Amino acid sequence: MSPNFTLLDQLYTQERLLNSGYTRTTMRRKLRTKELVSVLQGVYIAASVWDSFTPSLQVLARHTALALRESTCVFCLSSAFLYGLPLLHVPQNLHVLAGYSVRGAASDGILEHTSNEASVQVTVLRPNFRVTELSQTLLDCARTLPVLEGCALVDAALHRRMLAPEEILPRLQARQNSAATHIATHADARSGSLLESVARLQLVEMGLPAPVHRLDFETYLLGTSDAHPPNRSSDYAGVYRMLRTQQASFVWL
Repeated sequence: MSPNFTLLDQLYTQERLLNSGYTRTTMRRKLRTKELVSVLQGVYIAASVWDSFTPSLQVLARHTALALRESTCVFCLSSAFLYGLPLLHVPQNLHVLAGYSVRGAASDGILEHTSNEASVQVTVLRPNFRVTELSQTLLDCARTLPVLEGCALVDAALHRRMLAPEEILPRLQARQNSAATHIATHADARSGSLLESVARLQLVEMGLPAPVHRLDFETYLLGTSDAHPPNRSSDYAGVYRMLRTQQASFVWL
């Protein structure tokens, strides 16, 4: 999903609430009566708005709150989420890049990670999302996620032409990591959806031949028929078409 920047109008920092006439006592009362929801420490939203959000939008609101609160760079799964790449599940925690790594329980739902790279390139997405550069994000996901999920993310980035194959596949191949090498071998820009990637990779893991993507075919108009009622909504009602695939097999529609 793409970031919905109207979220900024729905989120209130403590400073913004105080400047709008709230007192600290009023804020505590509204939190106690559940009229306000704490999205992250120091960032709030009206409970009625929060309850109307889908789970994905709630996750996006938490990332937006983090961008409002501090200039932390998000990492790995959170970064992929903000790039709008398709995920099998939305991240439950906020993954951020920091100078140290936190193991175990997350504080306020924030997990801090270190990177294996000597220097990390950072990109800023509107309005103030600091994320790791896309190819770095994909490398981090390949390192930390199951192979199927990591490969599906690479498929999506290539399919959407967010980066060229030479920008990511050699970097995956260079990793001394069997998962990254597997992803570099099986990534396919022709995969048009997350489920298509998942299905293809599962067939490969089962030892079956990989399916053919986006098979080209030609159509031939053989004739029309007036056998259908005249009020049919389709302009193509009664049109018979023959599809010929590259293998010269025929399908009637």
